[in-house]
Amino acid sequence: MSALLKYGLILGLASVIITITSWLLGASFMLSGATFLLGVGALALSVYFAIRIRNEGSGFMRYGEAFKTVFLLLLISAAITSVFSFLLFNVIDPSFEDEMKQATIEKVRDMAALMGDATLEDAMIEEAEKELDTPMYGLSNVLKGFAYSAVAYALLALLLAFAVKKDPPEDEFLYEEEVID
Repeated sequence: MSALLKYGLILGLASVIITITSWLLGASFMLSGATFLLGVGALALSVYFAIRIRNEGSGFMRYGEAFKTVFLLLLISAAITSVFSFLLFNVIDPSFEDEMKQATIEKVRDMAALMGDATLEDAMIEEAEKELDTPMYGLSNVLKGFAYSAVAYALLALLLAFAVKKDPPEDEFLYEEEVID
């Protein structure tokens, strides 16, 4: 098994554990900032794994290769998490979607109340309820979520690759095609 696949599967497993933990702690937790922080931890883990892959190889990795490595790690993780989330919220606990919808409406209500405008509050709640009419974890939404994640992860990988890249000294070549005859 390639190091990329191995670490991608481990990262995916970590994401599944985060999803299970969030689910067990409830809808309110899933919508909290703590879940965001756990996601940042998963991004840090992807950088760590990419550096491990670099060091298990030649010890060097140009920016393009670092981008590809981080992006593929995140994409493997997103695919695993998407499949698991679909199963969790459609097979294991389909009623959780109602809890998420209610918690989302409560969050919107709290945010609107902070603004102090009752008309705006009613409009925001009405808009949230309209958006929540479609199944949150239906196959089409899970696939859309995966596609959006892929785009976001590509953009993040552009940044994270800077932490991973390590160019070889100028007199060393990483790849045979770099040698000029």
